Amino acid sequence: MIRVSPDHLDLSLGFLRPVHARVQAKMTDSLIKYGQLTPLIVVEDKGRMILVDGFKRLRCAKELGMESLRVVPLKKSTAEAKALIYLLNRPTGFSMITEALLIRDLVEVEGLNQVETAVLLERHKSWVSRRLSMIRNLTPEIVDDIQLNLVPAGVGPSLARLPGDNQGDFSLAIQTNDLKSQEVKRLVDLWCKTKDPGVRRYLVKSPRKALEVVKQDKEKWLLLIEAILSKMSALNRHLCCGEVSRQTAQRLMEYLEQVKVQMERLNELMARGEQYESIK
Repeated sequence: MIRVSPDHLDLSLGFLRPVHARVQAKMTDSLIKYGQLTPLIVVEDKGRMILVDGFKRLRCAKELGMESLRVVPLKKSTAEAKALIYLLNRPTGFSMITEALLIRDLVEVEGLNQVETAVLLERHKSWVSRRLSMIRNLTPEIVDDIQLNLVPAGVGPSLARLPGDNQGDFSLAIQTNDLKSQEVKRLVDLWCKTKDPGVRRYLVKSPRKALEVVKQDKEKWLLLIEAILSKMSALNRHLCCGEVSRQTAQRLMEYLEQVKVQMERLNELMARGEQYESIK
């Protein structure tokens, strides 16, 4: 362990550990009352001391004008240093968007493949693949919105399904209507299912009304399905008990086939987010 001036520490990996004002204020109070309780962790690389743990403490120390801090230097590669930030902070929370930024950096900057990245982060390769796909499909503006908490942290996977030109409109709709992650997911599902430009504009312009309409329609669909299933059950019971003639049984079977067609049609409409008005 050594003592180092705060100004001598390299903060190039700070994008992986954003510090919010409220959290930083608590850390400042702690430093004033108790001093530095735990050392910072740095990785030595080509004469640089790259900070990997202790970003809040460093920022607060600079504000307080502290001349030196205790640090523990480690010998690791830059890729290992980046991974170490994740491994050290995973128990206390590492947002999905920051995970994705880290993975993209390891792949595109450090030159690791997805399997190597997964091993380094102690994760499955599918976990790496999903986050890499998300961050590559999100526009820089949306990434900023998520990092600044302008939109919920969980909307990343949903917005990544949209073309880049439409992501900004959705971000504005989310902020204007205070939409939650699950609401955004349902809206994006509907947007992707329809090809009608007017419907798509309506989903973004009036998201809460659109969700309410879909909810009401879904309730109607469920009632229709329940009625159909009840009738099918009754018909099947009569057939099994031999309570009808062969001619009547034939008609009932034909009716059941019609009901089956109606059910398939209903499921198709539900999948497209449309309203099924009547079943005769």
